[in-house]
Amino acid sequence: MGRSASPSRRARALSVVLVTLSLLCFALVPTPSLADNNKIFDANDRGKEYIAKMKSRNLPAEANWVSFDEALKNAKTNLKPILVFFAQPWCEACKKFKQTLKKYYTSEFVEMSKRFNVVNVEDDADMPRKLAEAKFSLDGQYYPRMFLLDPYGKIDVSLKGVFDDELENQYAYESPKDLLRNMAKLAERWEPVQPKEDL
Repeated sequence: MGRSASPSRRARALSVVLVTLSLLCFALVPTPSLADNNKIFDANDRGKEYIAKMKSRNLPAEANWVSFDEALKNAKTNLKPILVFFAQPWCEACKKFKQTLKKYYTSEFVEMSKRFNVVNVEDDADMPRKLAEAKFSLDGQYYPRMFLLDPYGKIDVSLKGVFDDELENQYAYESPKDLLRNMAKLAERWEPVQPKEDL
C-alpha cells in the first residue's frame, strides 16, 4: 500500500501549484507596452497636427474637426450629423467665406461643431479625389461647397446654400450665417435619438 503524503508536503505542493497558476495568469494579462503608449502620443500629436492644419487653412481651429473616415465612424456611435466643407487654397470665394467665418462667427461655429462631426477637404490627403467626385459632385465641382449629411453618411439634399433650384452651385453658401442656420436644423432633427452623454 502506498503512503499518503504528509500535510506539510501537500501544503508545499499546493503552494507550488498556486504560484505557478498565478504566474501563468499574470503572463496572460495584457499589460500596456511602449507601443500602446506611442498610440496615445500619436493621437495627441494628431490632434495638434489637426489644429495646426486648420489654423493654416484659416479655419476656427477650436472646432470639432475630424477626417472624413473618422466622421463616418464617429457618427455611427454618436449619431451626430456630418458637415463636409470643400475648399481650395487658391479659391478667392473660399478665402472670403473663411475670413467671414473666423471674424464674425467663430464662437457660434465652434459651439455648433459640438453637435456635428466636422470635416474640411482641401486636398487628396483629406479625401480621395474619386470619392469626392463620386459622392460630392451633385451639381458640379466648385468651391467652396458644403454638404450636410445625416449620421449614416447620406447627403441631406433639402439643406442647401442656395434657395432657388434654378441657380447653379446649390451647395455654396453666401454667408456662414446661412450655413449655421442649416446646421442647426439638421442637428435638431438628430438630437432626440443621440445617446445621452454621461455627466
